Amino acid sequence: LNLDFNTPTEGFVSKARIEASDDFKSWRTLVSGAPVMSLQFAGQAIAEKRIELPKTKSKYLKLTWEGPAIGLSDIKAEFGEKFIQGERVGLTGNGRAGDKPGEYVFDLGARAPIDRIKFELPQINTVAPTQIYSRADEKSPWQSRASATLYRLNYKGDSVVAPAISVAISNDRYWKIAVEQKGGGLGAGMPNLVAEY
Repeated sequence: LNLDFNTPTEGFVSKARIEASDDFKSWRTLVSGAPVMSLQFAGQAIAEKRIELPKTKSKYLKLTWEGPAIGLSDIKAEFGEKFIQGERVGLTGNGRAGDKPGEYVFDLGARAPIDRIKFELPQINTVAPTQIYSRADEKSPWQSRASATLYRLNYKGDSVVAPAISVAISNDRYWKIAVEQKGGGLGAGMPNLVAEY
């Protein structure tokens, strides 16, 4: 589901539950606690307007706010790929500082068909525009895979973290992020990487 909302000037963070039904009487939960937000933080605009749903053929969907209610101006449903996704597996990368400030390199220790990357940031209230790269071995050149804004925020008592980042399927073992330094980067500590397939 892709949401459009009337954004309050101060921004917002909320969570949504999506339920499905064929008869408007019995409802089953497809997703709960899905983050929905629009914020300005450290000069960066952060928005989460998309809710991914598991495969369903139900006629009706219902959105219920589990946090503050947000005024929606539009909701669009988008069909997914025509395949059944099995249980996802995650590989945790061993990380180290890269050659330049703001670079972090991760070794997955194995090759797998990675299609999603998630980062856990070391410090709260961090927003960092980031470039993501990968390569097959330590001698190959780095290939650009994605750009994203990583974040970990505490907003009015709610913890808000960046979702997993979709990338084109890659069997590369080594991954690198280059974090923009002008906003302070990631601060102290090492980020964690979980590569999913």
